[in-house]
Amino acid sequence: TLDDDYLLAVWEVVKALSEKDLLYAEERMALTCGRCDTPLSEWEIALGRQEAEQATAYVRMPLVEDPSTSLLVWSPAPWMLPANSAVAANPDETFVIVEHELPEGGKEKLILARSRVEAVFGPTKVRVYESFKGQHLKGLRYRPLFTFLLPEKPAYFVVMDSEASTAQGSGLLSLAPACEPHAAALAGERGLPSFEILAADGTFRSEILPWRGIHFQAVEPLILQDLDGRGLLYQVESQPQSVPTCRYCGTQLHYRQGRGWYLRMEQARPALEALNNRTLIQPNREGSAPLTACLPGDWLISRERGWGVPLPIWECSQCAARHVPGSLDELAQLAGRALKINDLHASTLDRLQFPCPACGGRLQRAAGVLDEWLELGALPFYLGTGQAGRTACAGGEDGYLWLIAMSTLTALLTGQECSYQALFSPLNEPDSGPDLLETLRKQSADALRWSLCLGQSLPRTSEAEAAPAGKTALQVLREVQAILAAHEDEKAPADRPAEALDAWLLSRLGAAAAEVTGAMEQGDVGEATRLLDRFILDELDGWYLRLARPQTSATAPTLRKAVQVLSAILAPFAPFLAEELFQKLV
Repeated sequence: TLDDDYLLAVWEVVKALSEKDLLYAEERMALTCGRCDTPLSEWEIALGRQEAEQATAYVRMPLVEDPSTSLLVWSPAPWMLPANSAVAANPDETFVIVEHELPEGGKEKLILARSRVEAVFGPTKVRVYESFKGQHLKGLRYRPLFTFLLPEKPAYFVVMDSEASTAQGSGLLSLAPACEPHAAALAGERGLPSFEILAADGTFRSEILPWRGIHFQAVEPLILQDLDGRGLLYQVESQPQSVPTCRYCGTQLHYRQGRGWYLRMEQARPALEALNNRTLIQPNREGSAPLTACLPGDWLISRERGWGVPLPIWECSQCAARHVPGSLDELAQLAGRALKINDLHASTLDRLQFPCPACGGRLQRAAGVLDEWLELGALPFYLGTGQAGRTACAGGEDGYLWLIAMSTLTALLTGQECSYQALFSPLNEPDSGPDLLETLRKQSADALRWSLCLGQSLPRTSEAEAAPAGKTALQVLREVQAILAAHEDEKAPADRPAEALDAWLLSRLGAAAAEVTGAMEQGDVGEATRLLDRFILDELDGWYLRLARPQTSATAPTLRKAVQVLSAILAPFAPFLAEELFQKLV
């Protein structure tokens, strides 16, 4: 994907997407890596998610009109609390005012959802003062937890949110519009302020004096300590959460508002559903998600990196006209002059400026580069097919997402599938066994290929080191090769009657050949390999060789017939061994 001709093929794809009105720019919140300083797409985020224990906090927010009563508010990410501007409650849920005794003496009144009382207080006795629907909390004002940033709009009151859940927390949710999309959407609807507490790199801004310059992950315990010291922290819990992290550097992601370029994706769903229904996407993985389940709502295709395929979009600073050239000739036509460009990357293209043909204003390239998945997904168009190929194969999570990206772009631009079959083989997770190169050095390409087709872990020992009880199908075929080589010049008597064992083996081989062929025609490589594996281990080795070994010389012709069929069936799975068996024995 580094070559100029591939880069220009990607430009053609972007131009075609623009002509179909599938490309648009929008200001919205996106998960961003502070270290890499760029937003990421949903596909990149899916690859970077990690399960980790995360702190959640219940905080007291005293009411303005009755400071002796507090809202018991839950935050799934305590670092966001300095950005709090409102509290959300479901208008249809039942809420209560409860009184309970404090460990240090005295009592306090708290407001929370009725359904969460037992989960929050456990066996502690509480007295329920009043019960009411959440809609009665609308507009109730509370004292802010922090006042580092002054609101330009009314803030610090309860707003209604029909999506607010009581499945966890207290039923009252802290809203930090600058930190997460749902709160930002509510802020736009309700006219709430948004407090920007983070800089682009994920550290607290200088206005947040006690913690300025500290990354939001590191500042969380300091915030909790501050709230506890002021008597505003009720309790902290730790629970496993799926944490979005950068797949490139491992940094935890945070939401940031910014302008990005997106693709409308709905048009791709029908073709992806057809591909998913007609082929076996992941033959060796149970419960795999269909292609459409992995499809993002809209695809963020722009990145704020310095390296990658530059966005081929030129915009006018005066009339906002947009031009998407698909080639250097089209770029020269847009510039109105011949262009001599030795390097098609951003550092060179950003120096190009020319007048807008519509208004005479200045045209300049939109900043940024393209998502790597769009680059990889453009492969069918670089190859010049423009239509469905026969088969696409990939391994590992990256490979699976590559198939999705390629299928998506083909569906958006042609309405077709990118391939008639999509085959997936899982690879070992890191540190779970030998890596690919180690396996190739100790084993062979056939051993690696066979293990992947079976959906097994990579083989850990060489053929010479393997215990007899743990031998593989490929080792059995090596044994057959040795047996036949030892009796190469011997021939069975012409009048030897057919043995029942010989007839049984050839009959079972014929059935196995038909079953393997049927599985392959369905694109089910995993099942085909397992069928062949079972025949070689259970029937050829487990029965025939074990029972026929005393009369090996007499049964050599039957073994040769079997090898002739097996070498053909084996070829897609272990091509080197299959060729050797055919050349030497057939």
